[in-house]
Amino acid sequence: MDENRKAFAEVLDGILDRKRQDDDEFRNKYPNLKGTNIAGDLLAWMDPNTKEDGDGRGKTEYYSTVKPAPYSLKDAPIASESEYPMIKGFDDTIAKLISDNFTIQMTNSLNVNKASLYLINGLIPELNSDSLEQIDKRRKGTVPGGEFKDGADFWAFLGSSYEDAKKNFEGKGLKILEPETSYRVVISAESGMAKKVWIADIGQLPPKDTSAPPVPPGQPPPPNPSTSTSTNTSTETS
Repeated sequence: MDENRKAFAEVLDGILDRKRQDDDEFRNKYPNLKGTNIAGDLLAWMDPNTKEDGDGRGKTEYYSTVKPAPYSLKDAPIASESEYPMIKGFDDTIAKLISDNFTIQMTNSLNVNKASLYLINGLIPELNSDSLEQIDKRRKGTVPGGEFKDGADFWAFLGSSYEDAKKNFEGKGLKILEPETSYRVVISAESGMAKKVWIADIGQLPPKDTSAPPVPPGQPPPPNPSTSTSTNTSTETS
């Protein structure tokens, strides 16, 4: 857990740093925000065994003082991006930054044709600005080749100078453009001034928690998240 948290925080630091370079408003608003803050607040929300939040404070401290009504942490994996606004430190900007770059589904594959340049650079910090620009041009079709076909195509495009970067990337258990096992389906409907959006995240969910206490006799068992393949959220504006 500690190693995963550290690795995730490092990726977040890369995303935050590049976002601050590109966005003056973001830099002024979050000059000292670190990946460890975001990772810690996420872990505190999800993990019942974590006792401190991203600021090193007792994880219940913030939630017990929320106005107008305090609430409890989830202490379970995130099932929907609609949870982000409930997490300490997740205003609209940070929630969008996370949802734009990460999925709530489990995956170890990076889709370099769709991922933001912030995420690509965060996962492959050795990339310089020129290489990132060339990646973006290639996948947009403004240079020959079009979208990358697979991992071999991607690394061949970068060239031999990125061999060490490839080893570091794959050493983390990550891959490029592996077959997708998770999907997002978005359905939008409009009528007059009303608009409604349905979002379904489809993919493998965490395995059943075998450490959960047994169900008392006479009560139905709780749903097993490992048997479900989708999470639906709905937003409506008018």
